[in-house]
Amino acid sequence: MSRKISQSEAIAVWQKELNKLATKILNSQMTEGEASKYLMEETKKLLNKISEKIDYSKEVKIATQSYYNIYQKQLGKEALDKQILLATDIQKEAFDKLLKDLPKDIRDAIVKDMKLVSNIVSTGQTTKEQATKQVLGSSGGMTIQTPKQGRWKLQNMLNLQMRETLKDTCLNIAENIGGELNTDVYYIPAHAGARPGCYPSQEKFYHDGEDTRMKIDGKMVQVYNWSKLDVGIFPAMFDIRCRHLKFPVTPDMELSDIHKEKEGSLTDIKDVLNSKQVLY
Repeated sequence: MSRKISQSEAIAVWQKELNKLATKILNSQMTEGEASKYLMEETKKLLNKISEKIDYSKEVKIATQSYYNIYQKQLGKEALDKQILLATDIQKEAFDKLLKDLPKDIRDAIVKDMKLVSNIVSTGQTTKEQATKQVLGSSGGMTIQTPKQGRWKLQNMLNLQMRETLKDTCLNIAENIGGELNTDVYYIPAHAGARPGCYPSQEKFYHDGEDTRMKIDGKMVQVYNWSKLDVGIFPAMFDIRCRHLKFPVTPDMELSDIHKEKEGSLTDIKDVLNSKQVLY
């Protein structure tokens, strides 16, 4: 693996390699203790090997494309490039934190699968190899038990969590840009298919102060305190799977610059990575 790969590509490789590792363990004669030790060692080595090849800037550039397009005129390319570099470091730190407990989670998942295979084989109606295929094949590969989301295919779980870390990175960039522009007023654009907990809060302005009215882009608009973002419906704005982003605004800013940027929502990272779209 000589070339640099994106986080999405790394996750796909992990799923493939860990499926092989799970199959090997489940087909072996290892005890749970032996398997547990072996899994921790092999999983850490595999994760470290692949992590060294990740180019975190790929997904960060895709996710932050809208900010780059909107604020380049106001802040300049150099200032935004600095923000993107900072965001890439933040994303790497967040993703590394995400992977910290993964070896333990994988070990626990496979040890549990060992018990399932053993139970199936004990019926005398199938071989260990067939039982292994049955356990892993039912979910399309190795799965992880999560506290709130239940049992997930590893690749799907990591892709979701990667998207969430990217969203947090984007929101962090928005606040940094707001600081550069000396504004605490943010606009949340609408996007199609917004959830009930998000829909009432989109297409509105928010800031840290009390509700007020101010002139933005030549028009008087209502600006709400951030507390009004919560409409009492879960999941709410910026919760898990939310695609909304926020954009800092100044009185003389043209809102059309925000509206034309992909509905102001988090881009489908996978689709862009698979396309020939040219990024900044």
